Amino acid sequence: MAYTKNAEIKALLDNVYSVMQAKGYNTINQMTGYLLSGDPTYLTISVRSDVRKYETDELIEELLKVYYDL
Repeated sequence: MAYTKNAEIKALLDNVYSVMQAKGYNTINQMTGYLLSGDPTYLTISVRSDVRKYETDELIEELLKVYYDL
C-alpha cells in the first residue's frame, strides 16, 4: 500500500500530539496556536522541523478530513 502525503501528515500530527502530551504541554492549545499563527515556538523543539515540512493549510486540511471522515 502506498504511503500517501495525507497518511504522512496524519502520522506526523499523531506524533506531535504524543510528544507534546508526554512533555506535559496543553497539546490542543499549543497545536492550535501553531496552526493559527504559524509560529513554531508553540511546538517543542523536537517536532518543529518535522512539522515545518508542511504548510499550515495542509495540516488543517488533513485535520478536517479526519474529523469529517473523508
